[in-house]
Amino acid sequence: MAHTRSLPGGRGGVLAVVVGEPREAVAFAAPLAPVAQVVTEEPNGALSRAFGVHSYPTLLRIGHDAEGRPVVTSNAVDLKRPTARAT
Repeated sequence: MAHTRSLPGGRGGVLAVVVGEPREAVAFAAPLAPVAQVVTEEPNGALSRAFGVHSYPTLLRIGHDAEGRPVVTSNAVDLKRPTARAT
């Protein structure tokens, strides 16, 4: 969670998707709420399918293509590298 706290845009720029059975996913989603917008979905849900996620945990950096559609810009985010917070 330290990594997400350091990202520009703060909580508003981070989306955490918790995949699992709804009753179980809530326990994983709650601790993420202070640092991310959190959604839960069942296995093979819409977000997992849209971004081609098949294994967990997965960390993706998302940007926009020339038409403004969300696309994966990196699937190899270095969590040990410090990030600069925009001021």
